Amino acid sequence: MHIFIYILVFSDLKKDKYLTKKDRSTPLDQAMLFATFDLHRAVENKPFVQTMIMKTITRPAYATYLSQLYFIYKAMEEVGEHCQNDPYVKPLYFPTELNREKALIEDLVYFYGEKWESKIKCTPATIRYIDRITYLGESNPAMLIPHNFVRYFGDLSGGQVLKYKMRKSLKLNEEDKGVQFYIFENVVDGNKFMQFYTNRLNALELSNAMYDEMLEEARNAFQLNMDLFEDLEKLYPCIKNKQLEQVKKLVTVIRHSQKTWTISAILFVLALITKVYRDVSL
Repeated sequence: MHIFIYILVFSDLKKDKYLTKKDRSTPLDQAMLFATFDLHRAVENKPFVQTMIMKTITRPAYATYLSQLYFIYKAMEEVGEHCQNDPYVKPLYFPTELNREKALIEDLVYFYGEKWESKIKCTPATIRYIDRITYLGESNPAMLIPHNFVRYFGDLSGGQVLKYKMRKSLKLNEEDKGVQFYIFENVVDGNKFMQFYTNRLNALELSNAMYDEMLEEARNAFQLNMDLFEDLEKLYPCIKNKQLEQVKKLVTVIRHSQKTWTISAILFVLALITKVYRDVSL
């Protein structure tokens, strides 16, 4: 709950930074963040995502989410292997450190059993996602880079928070069972690896047209992920819009209220948060 509140209260403070007018001199990693800021916030506020952040997701819903990631990463990593010698892909190809297919299979075995493959299927959004990755691999491999950046960097950063949330909300008492997806065994220090990766990313020699195309493809990646969550919401109705608005309105009150709070005011707000949290729990 507290991370959801943090996102809503403080994201506005970051808005100006991320939406500042950019030019070609902006490093590519930062430019992709700038270009996708609005979509990033939209994804964070998707009801399905909120069930993970607020630790109210169910096992079936989470297992289905992992199953869709399996199809997506399988495609990304097969296409990546095929394109590994492309001059733009090659400097950023780190299958040993980043590949997630094997980890996802371990998680799917945990949730579905040994016959997991017969129990999962792609949603329409996942099929569109795979089709996009396949198309880029065949026609424009360099544009796989924004997809890798969006997915793998999300897993290395925010995904590490979700790992602990899933352990708690799904009561995953067995060590690392069900959360292998978030564990990068061959990355000793996530922050250092991401810095190393972004240094290489920003060193790519891109034309102005390619630079702009990278930003647009990063937006495509976020939109494809948003479409996936919308499919999952159809399968697993979660937080109703009205209930989500309750939380947002409450946070707005907190954001614009006085800086000095009395004990009674703090207790009142905590009571309201608790009530809304119970309302949205599945």
